[in-house]
Amino acid sequence: MSGKRVFTWQEADRIEYLANFLLSALGLVTPVPRPDDNGVDFHCSLANQEGSLVTYGFPFLVQARSMVKPVVSLRAPRKYRHQKQVIPDHLSWLFHQELPLFLALVDREAIAIHLYSLSPTWFLFHDRENCPDCSALTLVPRTDESNDGKVGPPKRTGQVTSSPESFDYEVDLGYPVVSFSAEETAVRQTLAKHKESLSSCITSELENLVFLRAGLPQFRWLSEAREDKGGPVMHTFCQEAPRGAKDLRSIYSFLGPSLATLALRYKEDGRADLLKGLRALFSEIPAETIPPQVRQALPEVFRKR
Repeated sequence: MSGKRVFTWQEADRIEYLANFLLSALGLVTPVPRPDDNGVDFHCSLANQEGSLVTYGFPFLVQARSMVKPVVSLRAPRKYRHQKQVIPDHLSWLFHQELPLFLALVDREAIAIHLYSLSPTWFLFHDRENCPDCSALTLVPRTDESNDGKVGPPKRTGQVTSSPESFDYEVDLGYPVVSFSAEETAVRQTLAKHKESLSSCITSELENLVFLRAGLPQFRWLSEAREDKGGPVMHTFCQEAPRGAKDLRSIYSFLGPSLATLALRYKEDGRADLLKGLRALFSEIPAETIPPQVRQALPEVFRKR
């Protein structure tokens, strides 16, 4: 109990207080207690007002940062040893959150906030051909009007380790999904438009998390956010499935229950041609992923050869 505090810590707290206030205009905001701050400052949900009642949906996470220092760097720890084709622990947390994560830049002078999608970081996880062996990265949000290009894959900026090799990447986050000041929060139509843009990005990011759990090398990223350029615009990355038995089993286990519901629909509609096509595919799907009652209801698909 020295009665003293580092000045930069006090300034960081002020940024979070302001972010809390501004984000509350969009919906529900729950701050993460300081001792538990592991890269996420707020758990949020968008508000949907219907008359005098308010409901909440489209949950997301926010990491707040000052507009004065917008660039975020995630460095490899000292004595770091890289494993080929493995995202290290100090970066993997970005891809294993249960909710979409956004970077919030807070402008203390203008009392404004800018929310950026982190969807371009998925290149580092899935695009091993063009973005292999990432062990450090820098998130670079666009804060001026000088760059009109669409957001693409991260750029390799250096080498971190040599044996085995790993690299540093610069991730262009593009322009913010939404930007608004405290004054604009009084305009209901403006906030509704912001929430529409943000909910679209949240939906795409939730799909990316489903693809991740299924083991599918696919994701969508925000390639254009500016409204005057037609944003938000999402593009899709998709590659062939991995050939490893473990990876294929994971994908088949994910697809099985989904295709089973389609098979039931095809049987109800008398589509024998489609059922025949599914029979060959289901021979690859692990048997335990399909409930016994479904297998019994679809002898056209599951009967023994």
